[in-house]
Amino acid sequence: MTHETKYSTNAARSRRSTAMVRAWTIVVLVALSYATASDPLDAVWIQALVEAGATPEEKAAKRTPLDKAMHLAAWNGNVVAIKALLEAGAFLDGQDEGKMTALHQAAGRGHHFAVIALAEAGAPLEAQADEKRTPLHVAAWEGHAEAIRALAMAGASLEAADAGEQTPLHVAVWKGHAEAVAALAAAGASLEARNDAKLTPLHVAAWRGQAAAIKALLAAGASLEAVNDAKLTPLHLASWAGHAGAVEALVAGGASLEAKDDAKLTPLNLANEQKHWDAAKVLTDARASRKARAKPKAKAKAEPKAEPKAKPKAKPKAKRASQGEAETKANAAADALLAEAPPPDRADAAEKPYHRVRSYKTPEGAQATKPTSEVKEEL
Repeated sequence: MTHETKYSTNAARSRRSTAMVRAWTIVVLVALSYATASDPLDAVWIQALVEAGATPEEKAAKRTPLDKAMHLAAWNGNVVAIKALLEAGAFLDGQDEGKMTALHQAAGRGHHFAVIALAEAGAPLEAQADEKRTPLHVAAWEGHAEAIRALAMAGASLEAADAGEQTPLHVAVWKGHAEAVAALAAAGASLEARNDAKLTPLHVAAWRGQAAAIKALLAAGASLEAVNDAKLTPLHLASWAGHAGAVEALVAGGASLEAKDDAKLTPLNLANEQKHWDAAKVLTDARASRKARAKPKAKAKAEPKAEPKAKPKAKPKAKRASQGEAETKANAAADALLAEAPPPDRADAAEKPYHRVRSYKTPEGAQATKPTSEVKEEL
């Protein structure tokens, strides 16, 4: 056999070997895409893939066949396949066309057991895909609370920022995933983190009209009066965007109706300006309701309770009776004395006009005087 013949034969064998690897790769990837975590054939397919020539030494390529298999196993949440691929030497940091790792795939699909298996095996928790998204960003975007908890327990950063300086909490509220918001808040995510527009997660939820996420943030203690560079509160943004449900949730939480932005506009001004009548009605009704509740309190402060007036003490009847008896006896004694004395001189009577005339006896034939009790007495 000539040298040229040997060379052509080796080249043909190499092509056949490459074709076989590709064929086995396709078979295994298809099998893994439909496999379940309990499928006993996973290890068989992976071993066949390795025996066909797929080895970790092919790392020079963007993604080796083992990397592809690992990504599919993670995407499908197949913990058995993940462990078999790790034993075969698959890498954990292999990235696809979007720079996503196997951990990104598992987190994005909500497979928290796969997340735990990958994290325990040493998968990079802060690997960044396109737009600098970490696996936690992907889990938050998709709203997978259990995957969020698994990543947080593994030590993933809750404050990692993507290309827009958004934390996983910003991402979760953007999509309105209330359960994911609660999971991140419970894990310790900052409620007042700012993105590149200086907006907190509550600002983002209000602007997007995510009422459920707003309630979850308020339950966790988010600030209602946080402002951005334009002094806009979350209520300003919800009113400007016309999200009546978000406005109602913020008002129910106690948001200020009179807060003013840097243009001195209130949330109601913005709602009217944008002709969002539903949001404006919620704000108008809330203002009227708060004023009505405030009036009784103001009245109570202005008008203290008057102390009840004491009833005048009634004079004892027995006392009045005794006084009347004494007066009657005195008059009778005076009459007796005057009856014995001679009538007074007329001149003396003129000098003393206010003498006790009532004590004189009435002459016979003369007009009787008024009863003693009706004549004015002055001594």
